[in-house]
Amino acid sequence: MNLRLVTLGLASLAPPSTSVAAPGPKVVPAPPMPSGATRPLRKWAFRHKAKLKQWLDASPSYLPYPLLNRLGLQVIRVLAAWWRYALRRQRNHPELAQHEAALDREGIAVIRDFLPSDDFAALAAAYAEFGHSGRVTCVRNKDGTGVDWYTGRIDCGYEKSAAERMLSEKIARHPAVLNLAEHVLRRSVKEPPTLSYQRLVVEHGYVDDKDVEGVLHSDRYYPCVKMAFYVNAQEEANGAYVYCRGSHRRSMARLRHEYEYSVRESRFLLGKKSRLDPKLMERGRPRISDEHTRAMDLSPSAIVAPANTLVVSNNIGFHRRGTISPGRERQQIRIIFYYVQRPWYGRLAARLFFRGRDPASDHPDAMGKMA
Repeated sequence: MNLRLVTLGLASLAPPSTSVAAPGPKVVPAPPMPSGATRPLRKWAFRHKAKLKQWLDASPSYLPYPLLNRLGLQVIRVLAAWWRYALRRQRNHPELAQHEAALDREGIAVIRDFLPSDDFAALAAAYAEFGHSGRVTCVRNKDGTGVDWYTGRIDCGYEKSAAERMLSEKIARHPAVLNLAEHVLRRSVKEPPTLSYQRLVVEHGYVDDKDVEGVLHSDRYYPCVKMAFYVNAQEEANGAYVYCRGSHRRSMARLRHEYEYSVRESRFLLGKKSRLDPKLMERGRPRISDEHTRAMDLSPSAIVAPANTLVVSNNIGFHRRGTISPGRERQQIRIIFYYVQRPWYGRLAARLFFRGRDPASDHPDAMGKMA
């Protein structure tokens, strides 16, 4: 008899094995690959992401053309942006009427006890957990300013950890966050914003007196929105956000400032610092002139508030980062809506080539480099 057949026959009579194979690593299905004509376009878009950002983003506040700005280019840009904004439909939400009125009146809304106490405790724990993850980078004494910057982008919709899911759920997807952004921008806001972990520390022996974000400035010449969630109490001593209430209003005084400042800023952008008045420079950047500070009635005030406070500001208004005293730190979650503020073609390209994700997520503001 064939020995091989006997062996196979005996094997067939053996009882089935009861052993269980050791579980292997959890397999996470990969996202579906782009299909059709968009696949090569998406590959090209990711290869050239840095260059695309230049035209996908909103146009810069100032252009490096001194002669054109002297002829009124910036004034034309400002008036065109204000006109477009005036044509948009106002977006009001009755449940947020008090905060929307504050934004209309002062350009800023401060919402204390934003989350229920239990939710805030869970969020604070998630913030601490994320801060100890590999997603956060630390730059000691950044740019010689005396401030240690701990920053990290928090993915919303592509969360990689339980901490990110908690932060996304409690902040980025909160209806009040999205609705207040709609009110300021007068645009539909459906997708979650970019979140950024931010922790600023000044160690003993250092002085926070060189960071350019500590100079009074505006982010844009048209209405735009930024938000900050206070994870710890914010006081003047630990660099509470500083805002000039009412400076978001569009006026002739603001228009005159835009004209004068655009000429100086365009020279600065071209590296022609020798042609700038040193008296109108602060921490290495052009500052608002005293004449226009008085004309626009700018009165900076620190937004002092306890932990669990949401601050919403229209950053056409003037603001700066507060000064942090030695031995103190500031903990915030930054909430950025740059994807909404892009031109229509930038928003369309983000949907087609980046699956709705922010191609400008490496923008300095998205990583916490802001007031």
